[in-house]
Amino acid sequence: SRSRDNKPPAAGSKEAAPDAVSLRSKFNSFQKNYLFVFMFAMFSDWLQGPYVYELYVSYGFSQSQIAELFVCGFGSSMVVGTFVGGLADKLGRKNMCILYCVCYISACCTKLVPEYWTLMLGRFLSGVATSLLFSVFESWMVCEHFKQGFDSNLLNDTFAYATFGNGLVAVIAGLIANYFAGLFGFVAPFVVALVPLTV
Repeated sequence: SRSRDNKPPAAGSKEAAPDAVSLRSKFNSFQKNYLFVFMFAMFSDWLQGPYVYELYVSYGFSQSQIAELFVCGFGSSMVVGTFVGGLADKLGRKNMCILYCVCYISACCTKLVPEYWTLMLGRFLSGVATSLLFSVFESWMVCEHFKQGFDSNLLNDTFAYATFGNGLVAVIAGLIANYFAGLFGFVAPFVVALVPLTV
């Protein structure tokens, strides 16, 4: 009968299958894009961590000056972290991810200058970048995930890959940083960190 012919295809029918395949393909592309960006962001962060103190020592700063530099970084991260979520909602999460790159590129550039207040500015920017790194990237991903209509259960896969990838990136970044620091000095890892931030 005509009523049977006009029935919409069932969820498990062959007609509905292409939509499911298309949505899964779209999700895979979205997931790969996020992981690519997130891994590069984490890679740049891991490159720098082990050599901040050694760089300050090589520049001849006293222990009290080095302590002040570190306190500035931790303090700026603490302060910015209290309102970065609301700022991301207002300015856009993608824009805040771009701001992370700008802050960290600027911070890396200050490491080339062995002057106390220039390095202090760099530590402040590093603290801001750290707050952005551990908040806006994931919130951007989650927001876009639901905006594009993906299944909430698929978030588990993305977070699992991100966690595993972060550990792998940390090891690789440590080896690369050690290699370049041995060749060109303690400032080299910060120069190398500029590369993933500009990709």
